[in-house]
Amino acid sequence: MVPIDEEARFIKLIFELRAEGMHSDEEICSKVNSMGYLSRPFNKYHPVTRQIIGQGGKLQLSAKKLRRFVTTPVYCGFLYGKWTSYKLLKVPYDQALISIDLFNRANRGKVIIERQDDEYHILFNREKQNRNSGHNSFLLRHVVHCPECATPFLASKSRGKSGNYFGYYHCSRNHKYIGINQKEFESTVANYFKKITYKRKFFGLLKEIARDIWIQKNKSQKQVEDSINNHIHELKQRQKNLLNRIETCTSQTVQKKLEQEYEALDEAIIRAENECRNSNITQDDIESYFLFLKSTMEHPVQSLQNTSNKQELMKIWSLVFGKHPNFEEIKNGTPQLSLVFRLSRSSKASKGHLVKQLSSQWNTFEQDIERYLNIT
Repeated sequence: MVPIDEEARFIKLIFELRAEGMHSDEEICSKVNSMGYLSRPFNKYHPVTRQIIGQGGKLQLSAKKLRRFVTTPVYCGFLYGKWTSYKLLKVPYDQALISIDLFNRANRGKVIIERQDDEYHILFNREKQNRNSGHNSFLLRHVVHCPECATPFLASKSRGKSGNYFGYYHCSRNHKYIGINQKEFESTVANYFKKITYKRKFFGLLKEIARDIWIQKNKSQKQVEDSINNHIHELKQRQKNLLNRIETCTSQTVQKKLEQEYEALDEAIIRAENECRNSNITQDDIESYFLFLKSTMEHPVQSLQNTSNKQELMKIWSLVFGKHPNFEEIKNGTPQLSLVFRLSRSSKASKGHLVKQLSSQWNTFEQDIERYLNIT
């Protein structure tokens, strides 16, 4: 089991993005495909003669394929299947691409690898412990993570001696059980949001600066896109010339080489077109982001309490946090904030300082807005 370097970097990225919990599977696929991912090529054989009759593979990543990747234990150093009697078999040499912890976080309870005594075991569908998975009274479980395993909390209600039901957020994925009373959990989050201050003048200035920077960067982006489009045109012209040579070629050996060259050009065109499509955010995107920021963060606690579904809550979360915080970070006031709220806490809020900070961290600003826009 030896990793293929080119494929390994994509596999690691898939696990990391899924473990973050900030992107849907479709968004992860789009990001990985835009970076040039294609599945391994393979030969197709005739069922009787076993002669090569064609090639397969070289496909972009789909959500279904992504889910197969993240549930495959081989990437964290275990063999598993019918031939191992469906028991985990640790490889005798260390060729794991990812850690067990990253594997568990990426699978979000669907597949868990646990160590019990000196043996490893694989468990499935642990998230079904949550008997209220669709219940709106536990919406925060989608966005606040367990401090031990960095995965979303589970939530359920249990009946006390009085006959009343009491809600708990809890987790025990490969660690000691953590259970937090629902009222305590939700009041802790609300108390953090009470400390968020919407500075009308500051965010108005920041929006103005963001638009100015976008205009400057868009000029250079246009030059980059023109260059990419010229490159695509050249590649397609080379393809056209190759096609003419293939049609007139009489040597099978030469024809095969020409076809391989044609396919290589096709891959290069796909990568270039994806790069061109990955254009930056628009002015309308910036306007939409700051408009939602204003309508939501002027009264953050009320916005939080009035949220009726997961998507609305995740939009609010994307405004405030750079990544999903765990409960202890919320409690201690130390979560990683989104760029605009990090800047709002700066004591140096002059226009010159903000221009410098936003320009140097523009990619982060774009990612924050794209994450907000991609939550539907």
